[in-house]
Amino acid sequence: MLFRITLLCFLLFGSKLISQTNYISFNLTSSEELTTLLKSNNNGIDIGKQTIDLRFSKKINFKMNKNYSVNYHSRIVDKDSQLYFNEIGLTVEKNHYLFSIGKINDNNFYIPENSSGSMLFSNNYEPIPEIRFSISKKNIAKNIVYSALISHGILDKNADFYERPYLHRKYLFFDIGDIEKGNFLTIGLDHAAVWGGATTIYSYGDLGRSLSDWYNVVLAKHGESVNLNGPQGNHLGILHLSYSFVKNNTPYYMYYQKFWEDGGSLWHTHHPIWDGLWGFNIEQDDKALTVEYLKTTYQSGNYHPNGIDSYYWHIPYTFGWEYRDFTIGNFQISKDSNRVESIYVSFSNKINSNIKLNGILNILNRYKIAYQDKGWNEEIDLSNDSYVTHKMLKLRVDFLNNKKSKLDYYYEIGLEKSIDDSNIAHRLGIKYSF
Repeated sequence: MLFRITLLCFLLFGSKLISQTNYISFNLTSSEELTTLLKSNNNGIDIGKQTIDLRFSKKINFKMNKNYSVNYHSRIVDKDSQLYFNEIGLTVEKNHYLFSIGKINDNNFYIPENSSGSMLFSNNYEPIPEIRFSISKKNIAKNIVYSALISHGILDKNADFYERPYLHRKYLFFDIGDIEKGNFLTIGLDHAAVWGGATTIYSYGDLGRSLSDWYNVVLAKHGESVNLNGPQGNHLGILHLSYSFVKNNTPYYMYYQKFWEDGGSLWHTHHPIWDGLWGFNIEQDDKALTVEYLKTTYQSGNYHPNGIDSYYWHIPYTFGWEYRDFTIGNFQISKDSNRVESIYVSFSNKINSNIKLNGILNILNRYKIAYQDKGWNEEIDLSNDSYVTHKMLKLRVDFLNNKKSKLDYYYEIGLEKSIDDSNIAHRLGIKYSF
């Protein structure tokens, strides 16, 4: 019903709802067997089965108080000949403050646009229904600004969960330095937890849904009403460190994300190269280059406790750090293959006013032994561990619209090769902006 009402409003009052960011596109892929790079970071859209993409939004400013604005967001796509909302929601903004409700894409916080994705919340999954309150870039001193967020979302039922689990998130980031000139250090902590719901796993049953349960989740405390070995819920997060600076009018950005699972692994760094996402970004005029190194092989060691952190995997939330079959964090990691090492290089170049070129080169070592369930005083034998190297390439050419036609065209090609398999896929699209 909600879909029909929104679509009817668009058809009847389209000229009042639309803005310059609105578009409708039609896409065609060569096969449903897409390469990894083609099917990743598409906001949870299965592009092998998707041909229609319609986005429209509206920003309303109040005449009596121009500090307030209301934004309506929606994105309709198709899958298996069925239309559905990939994104729909409202945001209310005033100066540095924002309140939102619905399914709204707002991820890759403090990560470059052409990154492989944050280790916690990336652009790889479909937006989750949630309520958010955030503060963005607010000064607390001359050379210090902060950003903060708290949100509450709800996930889906599945084969193991007969009541829907919840998603909690909060973060706090500080920028310290000469922010106006673009020279500053950033430090932040981003924390999430899957909690609640009811499951058949190990006869856990109801995992809590009261206000006191939520309080325990927010503070990562043990719940009184739930018999779990550890804090209530599946807790994970990132410690973010980055440095931005400008040299010869060119901005540079270096960053590191230290991933942690259930808290303890935040401080376990005894290894030559720490686990996490390391990155470097440079932008100049219409060109951008991002180079990243991702490593998740250590995970505090192969002995539990304190090791075997089991990134993106948890009991009793065995669906892992996923939403509708897409990893919520970095697409190179999954609950069933969470030990990887990779180099990721992404570039973009606007050759002229009508042509833009994007490319990604990704070399990924995927280790055969994944860290998942473990007992106390247990060691995982890695003597026979090995990895498979995946070499991946993606190229995209956009033929940009002119003011008369308002049409964009694009062509994408993805190539992937490993010792076991090789694949090539193509994708074509046309987009009309209005």
